[in-house]
Amino acid sequence: DFTTSAWDSFQSDNTTLRASLPDSNINTNNYANGVVFGSNVNPYQEDVHDNLTRFLAKKVGFPIEYANAIADADQGTDENKNTEPFASVEARENYHFTTEQRREEMKKLAYETNDIRLFGEYLHALQDSYSHQLYNIPFEENLGHIYATSLPDKTYMRPDLANQMSFHTFIELQNFSKHIGNYSGGAAWSDLKSTVNDFNLSKTLEQKYEILGE
Repeated sequence: DFTTSAWDSFQSDNTTLRASLPDSNINTNNYANGVVFGSNVNPYQEDVHDNLTRFLAKKVGFPIEYANAIADADQGTDENKNTEPFASVEARENYHFTTEQRREEMKKLAYETNDIRLFGEYLHALQDSYSHQLYNIPFEENLGHIYATSLPDKTYMRPDLANQMSFHTFIELQNFSKHIGNYSGGAAWSDLKSTVNDFNLSKTLEQKYEILGE
């Protein structure tokens, strides 16, 4: 299902969508240092980092143990004491409020080592780069820490952006599967698009689980 023209179309649509969001040029240093780290900086949660990632990995054709490992590493980035967003400024810079250059470094290392865990961490940073779009509202230093996880970004609040994130995740999974010699012609995006859209529009975890068949 993936072709160069499809990817070019996605990149064009993605650039247009992000450019349409006010204040989309985020100062990631401010975020990482806590200046802009609060209720208006809302990362995706386990439904994306774990459930959606696992679903897409399986559909791409990864064996279940690989799909589980990728999703566990993705979600684990929010849970590991060394990488969770409250761990340190460095943790926020390296895994949550990343620059494009940092994400490319993460991806390069995962490809060079064929490391499933590192690839899952890269996906986490990639997905968070979508959920952190639009938020550029300054807060008092450290004030936002009180609210940082109280209002996570819900996929149904910005479904178009969530759909873009989902497709980008799918492409990255497909490409990594090919890279490690694991690709066996999994599902096409056209077969998954409707399901993913329904997932992103759903407002409860129960609905999301049902849609993904969990």
